[in-house]
Amino acid sequence: MSPGSHPFAGHITHEPYPVFQEIMPCHIPSAHSFPPAMAEASQGHRGHVLLPRSCCHPRGAASSHAELAACTMTLATATPASSVAQAFFCLLLCIPWGSSCPPSCQCTERAGAKAVLCSSQHLQEIPKDIPRDVVFLKLDANSITRIPSNAFRHLSRLEEIDLSGNAIEQIDRAAFRGVAAGLRSLDLSGNRIRSVPKEALLALNAELRLGSNPWHCECALQEVLWEARLDPDSVRDITCHTAPRQEFVGKPLLQVLDAGANFCSVRRRTMDPPQCHSHWEQPPSPQPALCSTCR
Repeated sequence: MSPGSHPFAGHITHEPYPVFQEIMPCHIPSAHSFPPAMAEASQGHRGHVLLPRSCCHPRGAASSHAELAACTMTLATATPASSVAQAFFCLLLCIPWGSSCPPSCQCTERAGAKAVLCSSQHLQEIPKDIPRDVVFLKLDANSITRIPSNAFRHLSRLEEIDLSGNAIEQIDRAAFRGVAAGLRSLDLSGNRIRSVPKEALLALNAELRLGSNPWHCECALQEVLWEARLDPDSVRDITCHTAPRQEFVGKPLLQVLDAGANFCSVRRRTMDPPQCHSHWEQPPSPQPALCSTCR
């Protein structure tokens, strides 16, 4: 939080003191005396609490809970008991609300944008305290089993999500509500996904990676393959783990559809190719041929 952006900013200065490596005074209106160890260092600055600069440093948005606890302990030991409450209030002015870093994650910058890195942290669910200004979010190699509705709704700047290598089995219809328009990349590869509501993915503008999941080949998956933006390098990794016909099991879905199968033909009991009222349209590889108007 910049000094000029808060109504109490006039009480906060960033003037360093020689005795401490990186400290800043935070003004408290009622004067109080410092412990003897700090009295000399704070000469002429009574009415201030000395805070580690990291508490109010611009990277405060990336500070972990452990760092915040360390700042709090500094305050508790550096001020008399009667002033601890005031010190905590002062600290609150320095906390970038909504921008704290989740426990076990690292918040940093990547290409000038906020990145939250939570890879391989044994997470079982998507963290709820992700900074609102995050652009890149890595949650890969954890134990997440579900993407609930509105999981990322407050993250309006989010462009890339990596959820690969988890144990995801369920994706709610509104899982990506609020980020659908801005999301550019979504990696769901290497999970336990058998099926997914098509509404969850077809609303996205993001390039999708869906390979290495135990897919059940059905109409919804076929529509995702035909209509979504799939990563061309991984589309052939979408394999039928189960299917209405045994002959399709173990084969890439793209190969099955190219052979003429149609999982979306409601009346069909065999895998006949779709009947078209007009010509076939061949989209750019690797998607299968699409019929412009099919029954």
